[in-house]
Amino acid sequence: MGVMADPDSAAYCNALVLSGGGSNGAWEAGVIWGLLHYGEPSDYQYDVVAGVSAGSINSALLAGWAVGDEYNASEYVSNQWDTIRTADVWQKWPGGYSAGLFHAGMVDTSNGLEFLNNTLAEFGEFKRKVSLAATDINTGEVVTFTDKDLSWEELGQAVLSSASVPGVFPPQQFRGHLLVDGMAAWNLNVEQAVKRCKEVTSNEKNITIDIVLCGVTNAA
Repeated sequence: MGVMADPDSAAYCNALVLSGGGSNGAWEAGVIWGLLHYGEPSDYQYDVVAGVSAGSINSALLAGWAVGDEYNASEYVSNQWDTIRTADVWQKWPGGYSAGLFHAGMVDTSNGLEFLNNTLAEFGEFKRKVSLAATDINTGEVVTFTDKDLSWEELGQAVLSSASVPGVFPPQQFRGHLLVDGMAAWNLNVEQAVKRCKEVTSNEKNITIDIVLCGVTNAA
């Protein structure tokens, strides 16, 4: 592995932080669409996207678009939420909801993982820095996944791990952890956004962070 160049103190870094919020992920997508369509697109060129739960879904959908192509990315993300259906995300277990007692989750999300993998497959690589947060249900530890330690093919599994609401969706076995929704620990991944931007610039004054928050957060 090559040695990473020192961050440029004169460089600038823009980050987008997306909270969890279930189906409010559609609202987040609408906010992104609005910023790009009613604002100046050059103001929203994000070097870093950091998400939790539903925010992880949107972060992953943005990850395959190049920095500077956010206008088209916003239309793509909005369209994904417009066309997704419940059956794309989960289905009942054989035996109904009560069978979820044997799976630690009311519903089966295997089709959700397939949907994520198929949706993301069209891109094939990370085109911006990404950080996603999940929670280890056994330890309460926040587990972060980034483009530096994930292959593109693993991104769907990382997203599902970040968005698996305890008791509703089954915990996800991934990378040696039993993972549930990142919101079980915190709802905003601001710390990671700053950390990733410091890979671009050593001057914190040159870091700009936009936050899209669904509801109340317990972030420090």
